[in-house]
Amino acid sequence: MPVFEYSGQDSSGKQVRGHIVGESLDMVSRRLADQGLVISQLGMAQSMGDPLSGSGGSPVTVQPSVREPARQPEFLGDGAPPTEARHRFETDFVGPLVGGVSLGKLHFFFRQLGAMLNAGIEVRQALETLGMQSDGKLRSVLMETRDHVAAGRPMSAGFQRYPEVFSPLMMALVRAGEKGG
Repeated sequence: MPVFEYSGQDSSGKQVRGHIVGESLDMVSRRLADQGLVISQLGMAQSMGDPLSGSGGSPVTVQPSVREPARQPEFLGDGAPPTEARHRFETDFVGPLVGGVSLGKLHFFFRQLGAMLNAGIEVRQALETLGMQSDGKLRSVLMETRDHVAAGRPMSAGFQRYPEVFSPLMMALVRAGEKGG
Protein backbone atom coordinates (compact mmCIF):
# COMPACT_ATOMS: atom_id res chain seq x y z
CA MET A 1 0.00 0.00 0.00
CA PRO A 2 1.16 3.57 -0.63
CA VAL A 3 2.67 5.71 2.10
CA PHE A 4 1.39 9.28 2.51
CA GLU A 5 3.03 12.23 4.24
CA TYR A 6 0.87 14.64 6.20
CA SER A 7 1.19 17.76 8.29
CA GLY A 8 -1.41 19.65 10.24
CA GLN A 9 -2.67 20.46 13.72
CA ASP A 10 -4.10 18.18 16.35
CA SER A 11 -7.08 19.09 18.55
CA SER A 12 -4.85 20.97 21.00
CA GLY A 13 -3.39 23.13 18.20
CA LYS A 14 0.01 21.42 18.20
CA GLN A 15 1.72 21.06 14.81
CA VAL A 16 2.09 17.41 13.80
CA ARG A 17 3.81 15.73 10.88
CA GLY A 18 3.99 12.12 9.97
CA HIS A 19 3.49 9.26 7.59
CA ILE A 20 0.50 6.99 7.22
CA VAL A 21 -0.18 3.91 5.14
CA GLY A 22 -3.47 3.72 3.27
CA GLU A 23 -5.16 2.47 0.15
CA SER A 24 -6.07 5.88 -1.24
CA LEU A 25 -5.76 9.57 -0.54
CA ASP A 26 -9.48 9.73 0.24
CA MET A 27 -9.29 6.98 2.88
CA VAL A 28 -6.17 8.48 4.48
CA SER A 29 -7.69 11.95 4.69
CA ARG A 30 -10.83 10.52 6.32
CA ARG A 31 -8.77 8.49 8.81
CA LEU A 32 -6.72 11.55 9.80
CA ALA A 33 -9.87 13.68 10.14
CA ASP A 34 -11.41 10.98 12.36
CA GLN A 35 -8.35 11.29 14.61
CA GLY A 36 -9.14 15.00 15.05
CA LEU A 37 -6.34 16.34 12.85
CA VAL A 38 -6.79 19.43 10.70
CA ILE A 39 -4.66 18.64 7.67
CA SER A 40 -2.68 21.40 5.96
CA GLN A 41 -0.72 19.16 3.57
CA LEU A 42 -1.22 15.60 2.42
CA GLY A 43 0.55 13.80 -0.40
CA MET A 44 2.45 10.73 -1.49
CA ALA A 45 5.58 10.21 0.58
CA GLN A 46 8.97 10.33 -1.02
CA SER A 47 10.95 7.08 -0.95
CA MET A 48 11.76 6.36 2.66
CA GLY A 49 12.71 2.72 2.74
CA ASP A 50 10.29 0.65 4.83
CA PRO A 51 10.07 2.33 8.24
CA LEU A 52 6.35 1.63 8.54
CA SER A 53 6.37 -2.13 8.16
CA GLY A 54 4.13 -3.68 10.72
CA SER A 55 2.54 -0.38 11.70
CA GLY A 56 -0.95 -1.53 10.74
CA GLY A 57 -1.73 1.81 9.10
CA SER A 58 -1.53 3.99 12.18
CA PRO A 59 0.31 7.28 11.76
CA VAL A 60 3.92 7.54 12.77
CA THR A 61 5.10 10.98 13.87
CA VAL A 62 8.51 11.85 12.49
CA GLN A 63 11.03 14.39 13.60
CA PRO A 64 11.16 17.49 11.40
CA SER A 65 13.55 16.86 8.57
CA VAL A 66 15.33 18.96 6.05
CA ARG A 67 13.36 18.73 2.85
CA GLU A 68 14.33 19.95 -0.53
CA PRO A 69 12.59 23.22 -1.37
CA ALA A 70 9.30 22.92 -3.21
CA ARG A 71 9.69 23.15 -6.94
CA GLN A 72 8.77 26.62 -8.07
CA PRO A 73 6.44 26.90 -11.05
CA GLU A 74 8.21 27.51 -14.31
CA PHE A 75 6.56 30.71 -15.49
CA LEU A 76 7.03 32.61 -18.69
CA GLY A 77 8.59 36.04 -18.88
CA ASP A 78 5.63 37.93 -17.36
CA GLY A 79 5.74 35.82 -14.19
CA ALA A 80 2.78 33.52 -14.81
CA PRO A 81 1.74 30.69 -17.14
CA PRO A 82 -0.06 31.70 -20.33
CA THR A 83 -3.82 32.28 -20.26
CA GLU A 84 -4.51 32.74 -23.95
CA ALA A 85 -6.22 29.92 -25.81
CA ARG A 86 -4.01 27.34 -27.43
CA HIS A 87 -3.90 27.13 -31.21
CA ARG A 88 -7.01 25.55 -32.72
CA PHE A 89 -4.92 22.89 -34.43
CA GLU A 90 -3.65 21.75 -31.00
CA THR A 91 -7.09 21.63 -29.38
CA ASP A 92 -9.17 20.26 -32.27
CA PHE A 93 -6.81 17.86 -34.01
CA VAL A 94 -3.64 17.02 -32.14
CA GLY A 95 -5.10 17.01 -28.60
CA PRO A 96 -7.83 14.39 -29.09
CA LEU A 97 -5.61 12.15 -31.24
CA VAL A 98 -2.37 12.18 -29.31
CA GLY A 99 -3.18 12.70 -25.66
CA GLY A 100 -6.83 12.31 -24.82
CA VAL A 101 -8.00 11.82 -21.25
CA SER A 102 -10.68 9.20 -20.64
CA LEU A 103 -13.85 10.01 -18.75
CA GLY A 104 -12.86 7.39 -16.18
CA LYS A 105 -9.65 9.25 -15.38
CA LEU A 106 -11.52 12.57 -15.19
CA HIS A 107 -14.15 11.00 -12.93
CA PHE A 108 -11.43 9.71 -10.61
CA PHE A 109 -9.67 13.10 -10.67
CA PHE A 110 -12.77 15.10 -9.76
CA ARG A 111 -13.76 12.67 -6.97
CA GLN A 112 -10.27 12.80 -5.45
CA LEU A 113 -10.10 16.58 -5.84
CA GLY A 114 -13.44 16.96 -4.07
CA ALA A 115 -12.32 14.70 -1.22
CA MET A 116 -9.07 16.61 -0.80
CA LEU A 117 -10.77 20.01 -0.82
CA ASN A 118 -13.35 18.78 1.71
CA ALA A 119 -10.46 17.62 3.90
CA GLY A 120 -9.13 21.18 3.93
CA ILE A 121 -6.15 20.72 1.63
CA GLU A 122 -5.15 23.78 -0.39
CA VAL A 123 -6.12 23.76 -4.07
CA ARG A 124 -2.50 24.10 -5.21
CA GLN A 125 -1.36 21.18 -3.06
CA ALA A 126 -4.32 19.04 -4.17
CA LEU A 127 -3.56 19.70 -7.86
CA GLU A 128 0.11 18.91 -7.36
CA THR A 129 -0.60 15.66 -5.53
CA LEU A 130 -3.17 14.50 -8.07
CA GLY A 131 -0.90 15.57 -10.92
CA MET A 132 1.95 13.48 -9.55
CA GLN A 133 -0.39 10.48 -9.34
CA SER A 134 -1.62 10.96 -12.92
CA ASP A 135 0.15 10.29 -16.17
CA GLY A 136 0.22 11.56 -19.72
CA LYS A 137 -1.78 14.58 -20.71
CA LEU A 138 -3.75 14.84 -17.47
CA ARG A 139 -0.51 15.17 -15.53
CA SER A 140 0.73 18.07 -17.67
CA VAL A 141 -2.68 19.80 -17.53
CA LEU A 142 -2.84 19.51 -13.74
CA MET A 143 0.71 20.77 -13.27
CA GLU A 144 0.02 23.77 -15.51
CA THR A 145 -3.21 24.43 -13.60
CA ARG A 146 -1.26 24.21 -10.33
CA ASP A 147 1.02 26.95 -11.68
CA HIS A 148 -2.03 29.11 -12.51
CA VAL A 149 -3.32 28.68 -8.95
CA ALA A 150 0.15 29.47 -7.55
CA ALA A 151 0.06 32.70 -9.59
CA GLY A 152 -3.26 33.66 -7.95
CA ARG A 153 -5.57 32.69 -10.77
CA PRO A 154 -8.65 30.48 -10.50
CA MET A 155 -8.41 26.80 -11.34
CA SER A 156 -10.63 27.35 -14.39
CA ALA A 157 -7.89 29.53 -15.94
CA GLY A 158 -5.77 26.42 -16.42
CA PHE A 159 -8.62 24.10 -17.40
CA GLN A 160 -10.03 26.44 -20.05
CA ARG A 161 -6.89 26.07 -22.15
CA TYR A 162 -7.75 22.39 -22.72
CA PRO A 163 -11.24 22.18 -24.27
CA GLU A 164 -10.38 18.71 -25.62
CA VAL A 165 -10.08 17.49 -22.00
CA PHE A 166 -12.69 19.52 -20.09
CA SER A 167 -16.14 19.81 -21.67
CA PRO A 168 -18.18 23.04 -21.46
CA LEU A 169 -20.33 21.39 -18.76
CA MET A 170 -17.26 20.55 -16.66
CA MET A 171 -15.97 24.10 -17.06
CA ALA A 172 -19.34 25.56 -16.03
CA LEU A 173 -19.39 23.37 -12.90
CA VAL A 174 -15.82 24.35 -11.97
CA ARG A 175 -16.60 28.06 -12.43
CA ALA A 176 -19.79 27.72 -10.37
CA GLY A 177 -17.80 26.05 -7.61
CA GLU A 178 -15.21 28.83 -7.70
CA LYS A 179 -17.88 31.53 -7.39
CA GLY A 180 -19.89 29.71 -4.75
CA GLY A 181 -16.94 28.50 -2.71
